[in-house]
Formats: sequence, C-alpha cells, structure tokens
Amino acid sequence: MANTFKLSILTPRETFFIGEVELLDIEVFNGYIGILKDHIPFVSSIKTNYFWILDQKGQKKKGVILDGILNVSKNEVIVITSRVNWLKDKETKVINAKIKEKKDLLNNKKLTDFERKELEKKLLFYQKRLDGKED
Repeated sequence: MANTFKLSILTPRETFFIGEVELLDIEVFNGYIGILKDHIPFVSSIKTNYFWILDQKGQKKKGVILDGILNVSKNEVIVITSRVNWLKDKETKVINAKIKEKKDLLNNKKLTDFERKELEKKLLFYQKRLDGKED
C-alpha cells in the first residue's frame, strides 16, 4: 500500500470507482499523463478516450471516459465525468474504431446539417454502447 493513492471516479448518477491504485493513465487537454503517488497537484479537463489504472494488486483495468475534470491533490485523485465504463478488449477495439470514424467524419466542414445530425446520432449510439446502454 506504500505506493498507492486514493482514486475516486464519480458521475452524476453513481460512484463508479473508489479505491487505492498505483497508477492512473489518462488523456488530459494536452496529452496523456501517468499519475503515481506523490504527483504534483493540478486540475485539468479530460479528453474522451481510454484510461488505465493499475490497482493495488497489480491488475490493470481499462475503461473509457467520455469527458470530465481531473483533480489531483496530495495522494488523492478525483475524476468527475458524465460517462465512464470498464471495457472488454475485443468489444472496445470495434466500438472505438467506429467512434473514431464518426468523429473524423464530423470534422469534415463540407457536411450538410442533415449529414452532421445523422453522424451525431450514430456517434451517440456507439457512445451508449461503450456505456453499456443500448436502446
């Protein structure tokens, strides 16, 4: 337990995770950051992407986070997000590829309003799949 810090991942609907971890690897505004015990304090926005934790038993867990805020203080990290979910590798790769594809298409400035709305619907569908909420 000497090399761990407290990690809390919270959403408006639930406490997703609270526990001691050795590492949090997450993408913030200006790139990926690895957080270990005794990290300097800071606050940053979180980009939609994967995150990894290494728990106190040495097991790596992978999840996806869709946005949020990261608050690092002395040996405590709080993540506040609207959506987060643990992922299974095979499903993750397929869905992530679809999300990337839709986001890349949305960056096309020549889209009509209708095409943009349709892509946004599809993107939301895949994001819900990652969240385990299919409709």
